[in-house]
Amino acid sequence: MILTVTTVGSILGQGGQSGFGGGAGGFGGGNIVPDGSAETTETLILTPGQPSEWGLEIEEGETVFVTVTTVNFDPEAWIVDSEENELIRNDDIVKGDQRSRLVHTFDKEGDYKIMVGSFESKLGGQYEMSIRKFKPELAELNETKKQTPEESGYQWVRFEAPKETTLLVRIEGRSARDAEFYDTLGNEIEDVGTNYLDGWVFVSETEGFYYAKFVGSDETSYEFSALTEVQKETVLEKGPSHHNSTSDAIVTYSFAASTGDLIQLESEARGASTYIFHKDVPLPEAMDKEEIKDEQIMPIWSREKYGGRKTIFVRKDTTIKVSVIGSINEAIESAVTLTKTMPAMRLNASSSGNLKVGDYDTWEFEGRAGDVIRLTGEAATFDFNMHVYDPDGRDIEELCDISSENLNASDEMVLTKTGKYFVIIHSYGNGGGGSYSLGHSILPAKNLAFETVQTGEMADDGYDIWSFGGKKDQTILISMRSTDFSPSFYLYKANGEVLNFSFGRSGSDQKTITMKLPEDGTYKILIRGDDGKYKLKLMDFDFAS
Repeated sequence: MILTVTTVGSILGQGGQSGFGGGAGGFGGGNIVPDGSAETTETLILTPGQPSEWGLEIEEGETVFVTVTTVNFDPEAWIVDSEENELIRNDDIVKGDQRSRLVHTFDKEGDYKIMVGSFESKLGGQYEMSIRKFKPELAELNETKKQTPEESGYQWVRFEAPKETTLLVRIEGRSARDAEFYDTLGNEIEDVGTNYLDGWVFVSETEGFYYAKFVGSDETSYEFSALTEVQKETVLEKGPSHHNSTSDAIVTYSFAASTGDLIQLESEARGASTYIFHKDVPLPEAMDKEEIKDEQIMPIWSREKYGGRKTIFVRKDTTIKVSVIGSINEAIESAVTLTKTMPAMRLNASSSGNLKVGDYDTWEFEGRAGDVIRLTGEAATFDFNMHVYDPDGRDIEELCDISSENLNASDEMVLTKTGKYFVIIHSYGNGGGGSYSLGHSILPAKNLAFETVQTGEMADDGYDIWSFGGKKDQTILISMRSTDFSPSFYLYKANGEVLNFSFGRSGSDQKTITMKLPEDGTYKILIRGDDGKYKLKLMDFDFAS
């Protein structure tokens, strides 16, 4: 079936309280006319106690998305036909979202009106109305269509889907540059996956009509296919591979996951791709979207040169779905393996592995808040790179080259949380591989007494650790001096939280900090420096005395 883009009609200006009056111009009396490629938004005024009305010229089969937003009143919107028959009405998009949203497809052409009012009140004021009007082609699930965008370069499709169904929309011929998908409420679906088969995949959360907008080159064609998942899911258990051979387009697996799990999935599927849906890996309730933007949360890792392997950090008890998606009208032969336990790094001993080219390895170790640890990685055939994640899945450290003389990595860090830490090993640039070794050790601290000058000696790019007992509200002064290098040191609470620090500067041989301690406990000082000797002194320096 060949589809052609229909030229949409203009939206008339605001009329009076009766009829379909208004000017012959665009939205709001101006010259802005929505063409289906994007939303058109204008700022308008609602007279208190008097609904606004906006005329629409509609062709048969056209769809509109209308959104009304304001902080001045609780908006309500509805659409009526020329006989004042109400077709659709909405107060809140969903519970807690007071914007009004209308999504409607018209079954016959004619003149219609969008009405805007204040829900159960006579308030008024400024509001914004956004509208998108387009004529979609109706498609059925598991149906393939050919579409040819004309000069506009885009085409809309409307299709109905059951609740909680995995949907695949695939492009044949690579002629489509982009695609957008909208749910039954007209919200753009953001967590849409892609794969090398030039397809998009997402889950229909509710039953109803969904919308897709394809953008392609002029006079090129592509195919649209929405494929339902196999209704019977295979429950994965840890251990051996689970094999499945079917003619269905999508095979779905599910498994239970607990908070703090680091899970690896490997899939071998002929002519198929593996998807893991992010929406099924929820965040802790205490972690909001703004926090996610500011701090990197463990990503879902995948191999660039070896497809079909994923690593997931689970932040909340849940059931995760995995879909293996094959070629259209071809049988899938797949084997999926679930691993819930990672190899553990040995404490104060060496651990070894072998990294495949373009791959990554995952390790774990138990950590305690306040511990000062040292991690090392050594490899002769690839540029060693290591990412360390805390028990909340935050990327807290990246280890790379120690120096230009080798490919190894090493660093010291103070842990701030008690629990399981994860380490991901890969080659810098993902272009190398080979055997490697890992080191993991807890670094001891030397006792630092008050009013006593302590001496130490630092190796090249070295470190030293001191500890002392402090009391709440005690004012201390820490002084460090070296004539061999510019000193730097950090002061930590017992739980590993940084309290204060002093960075070394070239030409300066002494650094001091003074502060009041926040609590009783053991405090640690981590010193970093270059080859040379230093002196350190801790004083009880109470200004109140």
